[in-house]
Amino acid sequence: MIVSAHYGELSLARYFLNGLGLSPVPVVMVPASLRQPEGVEADVDVRAYEDLDDIVRVVEETQPEVALLFSGYLLTIGRRFSLLQAFRLMRLLRRRGVRILTSDPFIGLVSDPWSLRFEKMFAPRRRGGRDHVAAMLSPLFAIRTYLLHLELRRHAHLYAAPVAHPFPVAGHRGLAFYNAAAERVATHQSAVPDPQPVWLFVLSEVDFRYQTNRLGGAFVTHVAARLRDAARPGRRVVMVAPGELVADLRGRIANGAGIELRENPPHAEYMAAILHAERLFLWNYFSFSVLHRVLVGGPVFYFDEGHMVDILPALGQAGIDTYYAGWRPPLLRVDEPLDEAALERLAQLTRERFAAIKARMAQGHSPRELLARFTAGDGRPAAG
Repeated sequence: MIVSAHYGELSLARYFLNGLGLSPVPVVMVPASLRQPEGVEADVDVRAYEDLDDIVRVVEETQPEVALLFSGYLLTIGRRFSLLQAFRLMRLLRRRGVRILTSDPFIGLVSDPWSLRFEKMFAPRRRGGRDHVAAMLSPLFAIRTYLLHLELRRHAHLYAAPVAHPFPVAGHRGLAFYNAAAERVATHQSAVPDPQPVWLFVLSEVDFRYQTNRLGGAFVTHVAARLRDAARPGRRVVMVAPGELVADLRGRIANGAGIELRENPPHAEYMAAILHAERLFLWNYFSFSVLHRVLVGGPVFYFDEGHMVDILPALGQAGIDTYYAGWRPPLLRVDEPLDEAALERLAQLTRERFAAIKARMAQGHSPRELLARFTAGDGRPAAG
């Protein structure tokens, strides 16, 4: 298993492997910046990589039958891989007869380079007007992602929910999976009582960029106010956010009793917080953290659809149909006070919806079944 430099993909990889107890022990390669062995189960062999050469050495040493990419589409987002190196990796795996599976954050909707928009990823924060660097880099990222799509489309794509739309590319092989063992582990962990209820706010680096490009400096003011709304005696309020936002918030809520600001906590600690939080607040419909809340029936509240819809507009309704079974969760306004009575009503609705979504997810193939089928025969799942 090769994980790209994204905590969301690490979470999805962990969900795939959690509780399986596979033999031989799977080798999980994680970028050195993400390597946190305590955040991955003990029955895997976690190894760090800095570049393609590190992965090639492990492939030659272990001679794998199956390579799972979480995600092949994101391997070149960062400085470790160029596009040519990603192509080299694919050729190496195919030459050795290794079956390749990949997760796909775009749920098969990449149809051409112009279906993707990356402008806001590169736009400078808190500045109005068109940015020429963003105008140049966005199409380059779109073309690179599309070329990766052309390389990956021949291989099976894994989804943590049944994909509910026709794929624009003929022959796209989408396989839904569901890990019942991960559900049991998550349920057991979430059942451990907390001495204090926790309200958890999570904002990724990319969504921070999108929000500040949209709202400017007012965004931080609004976030600080919402953290103060949540703070109550006997309750912990935790915000996990990029360092720039954490530093800014510290100056605004220096006397905020019960409010904790965290930058890049260890993955195991973050996952424990996701499972235990009484309330979880996000700026992204399609955060992988939602998957784990669905498993334990923990409510989630959203301030925004998130960056993925802006990057891939086709994901807007298709993502709702796939991951939320057609239900579009209501959005909170970051510039309006939190109403605890309204949040409780929304929490009850969310629990009901999540129960139905989990039942739908459970129709997917088990990770064991998928791995067995891709180490024998032609790798195509049997009917049903």
